Amino acid sequence: MKPLVSDTSVGINSLVHRLDARLKIILTFLSIFIMVSEKQGDVNSFIFYGTVILSILFISKIPLVQFFKRLLLVLPFLLAAALFFPLSVLIGGESISEMSLERSLYVALSIFLKALCSFSLLLVLILTEKINHLIAALQKIGMPRFMGFVIAIMFRYIFLLAGEAHKIETAQKSRAPNIMKKHRLKVYSSQMALIFLRSWERSKKVYNAMLSRGFDGSFKTIKHFRIKPHELIFSFIFLAIFALIRFMEPVLQLFN
Repeated sequence: MKPLVSDTSVGINSLVHRLDARLKIILTFLSIFIMVSEKQGDVNSFIFYGTVILSILFISKIPLVQFFKRLLLVLPFLLAAALFFPLSVLIGGESISEMSLERSLYVALSIFLKALCSFSLLLVLILTEKINHLIAALQKIGMPRFMGFVIAIMFRYIFLLAGEAHKIETAQKSRAPNIMKKHRLKVYSSQMALIFLRSWERSKKVYNAMLSRGFDGSFKTIKHFRIKPHELIFSFIFLAIFALIRFMEPVLQLFN
């Protein structure tokens, strides 16, 4: 079974990988906030945002195939969210909204680009830092300890669920390979019930094993967080570029 979040890119030695996890989290969410604050229908700025994100991707040395494979998984959801807006305007008609269809398409495109760039930044964050380091960094920033515990357990149990589903699917194909053609819905419902029951029993065994090894509700990490001067300089330049892109057009309009 292949992991959902691979560690193959985490071990790469690059400036982005070496950056303090707390700084990466803060930079990611501040950058997302700057991008989503763009005006509705404004798509020109995202040419520059996309260029910066591609530059960060190049600096981080993340394999492009690995990055775009994960990006393709969410593209249908991003497109569906973006297309919902012009469809609502088209169905609503003049009585509900005076916005033209052409304008609504620009707004939909800006929604799609905001979501795409935001997810790309989150993906860079995930692919350049281990999950336990991210959780520890979030707790250092101020996230409640219980929330970090829930995130860590959910992340680990995803693989448990996927493993149980793979076992049940393999067993079903080996024992009754042709049953899917006749009773597809019944087979899927039975598989879901089996996955839930087997993963529930397995999760109890895993949790008891954790308790027997001294688990006290917190996940330890040997990583020591320390922000270096050059990391602060890089963070300042990165945020300054995003702020410049965001406020460049309003400032130019002010002077004109």
